[in-house]
Amino acid sequence: MSLPLEARLTWQTEKELQIVLYQTLQSYEQLKDYEKVEEITGLIEDKKISATDGAYESNGKLQLFEVITRNYTFEDILAKLLFTDALNCQIEMRYTR
Repeated sequence: MSLPLEARLTWQTEKELQIVLYQTLQSYEQLKDYEKVEEITGLIEDKKISATDGAYESNGKLQLFEVITRNYTFEDILAKLLFTDALNCQIEMRYTR
């Protein structure tokens, strides 16, 4: 809620971001970047990539957001970072107890 209204209106949920991942995968296919397609497809198949809690637009770019709890494992956090890399975005992580 601390985001400006303009950013809050662009909020996307984790479910919506899963769709964005598949759209990104399709764009890599159209660009014939088969190395990136194989990399992302492998991560999806191995369940090593995970959408963040949400995202919003800032300065025309997608800004990912994740709340980290003490229950998160290294692999959980890595899956979020791999998602960030696949979408070529920035991520903001907040730790909560």
